[in-house]
Amino acid sequence: MMEQFKRSLVTTSKQIRRSGWLAWASVSVMTLAFLVTTVFGFIGYSLNLFLQSVENKPQIYAFFEVGTNEATINQIKDQWSLVKGVDHIEYTSEDQAKQEFYGNQKGINDLAAQAVQDRKLPASLAIRLTSLDYATQVNQIILDTQNNHSEIKTISYSKDIVDNIRELFTWIRIGGGIIIVLLLIVIILFTLLTVEFRTYSRAEEIEIMQLVGGGLGYIRLPFILEGAFYGSIGALISNLIISVLAAVVIYQLKTNQLNYIKSLLGQLYWPHVTTVEIVLLFFAIILIGGLLGGLNSYIAIRRYIK
Repeated sequence: MMEQFKRSLVTTSKQIRRSGWLAWASVSVMTLAFLVTTVFGFIGYSLNLFLQSVENKPQIYAFFEVGTNEATINQIKDQWSLVKGVDHIEYTSEDQAKQEFYGNQKGINDLAAQAVQDRKLPASLAIRLTSLDYATQVNQIILDTQNNHSEIKTISYSKDIVDNIRELFTWIRIGGGIIIVLLLIVIILFTLLTVEFRTYSRAEEIEIMQLVGGGLGYIRLPFILEGAFYGSIGALISNLIISVLAAVVIYQLKTNQLNYIKSLLGQLYWPHVTTVEIVLLFFAIILIGGLLGGLNSYIAIRRYIK
């Protein structure tokens, strides 16, 4: 068994050296396939994080009468925190509200910023939900609380906006999933077509090997190993290109370039990834490339070996 595998490796090496431009074409196709998949995968993942960040922003605001005791507000906050669907409640005091308003208006509307200095702004509770599906239910509970607490001045909740956001995000996720699936199908078919062409160019060689009594495993294995080699090299080159692009972007961000992208990406909830995990992902993609290339070769070679 081991001797047969060694002979297959030697045969695979010869086939790769004899392939010429077909070898480069196969590697280029696999590189392009993994490059496009990685880029679109990152874009899709970033878009999903962006949707989550929008969904996780407070959807309901409760404003209190000016001068309301802070202990009363904290009591109501603790009560609402136990409501099903409430993820987090952020308290903004009267002084914090004034500072935030002043900071937002300064340099944009100096008159409004100056006017707020002599006024008191109401304290508030910003309620963030675990899911927009709970919005109507939680809002009703808050309205019931308002009826029993005169300190609660205003409840801010727009049902139409929340429903539109929920529906829009649902369709965006469905559409994105369909696009990614179609992209993967096209990439797999494209790489399979390349392997098919490479195998077709050796149809006569395969027929001769069968006529001289070559076994199925002996004939198939070199083609499978060759496809796995092209897939692994293509995935490796794709990883190197992505790594260079990522290094350039990170450098630009650290040197205060691309400020808009930096502010946008900085608001997303990125998972903490260690260097070890990045290295494992790097080699995992190479392994997937080898498996994909080998599988495509196996599918193609079965048409020519009965």
